[in-house]
Amino acid sequence: KNGQCLATLPHETPVRVVAFSHGDSMLLTVTDTSFGCTPALHIYNLPGTSADAIRNARTEYRPMFSHKVPEKITFAHWGPTNETVYFSSEDGTIVILDIQQGKEIVFASPHKTEIKRFCMDKDYTTVLTASLDQT
Repeated sequence: KNGQCLATLPHETPVRVVAFSHGDSMLLTVTDTSFGCTPALHIYNLPGTSADAIRNARTEYRPMFSHKVPEKITFAHWGPTNETVYFSSEDGTIVILDIQQGKEIVFASPHKTEIKRFCMDKDYTTVLTASLDQT
């Protein structure tokens, strides 16, 4: 409400994407390819949704889950139930990742070049993508 910093989450490399889960109980971050590090998606549990809960947690935030991939992740978005995360890569792929099981459950390559952004319909049955391949 007042623009005050409540917490800082240090990462080894620049962060490309951030997103709160549905209900704001978790946080997703995506780190970039730099300094010799592999790109990765990280999931954090949050101590609560109020500013006081976050500020008073007095704990170092550590990811509850991390998933490394060979290609740079260009965008990421929570799935409909916070059990999955959708992410796209610079190689034209889009992946649905099950964060409970820690594995990729859907892998598709709809493009030959980088997917810049994507979105889903309200039912999460259709994915729209924007790619550098002009489609």
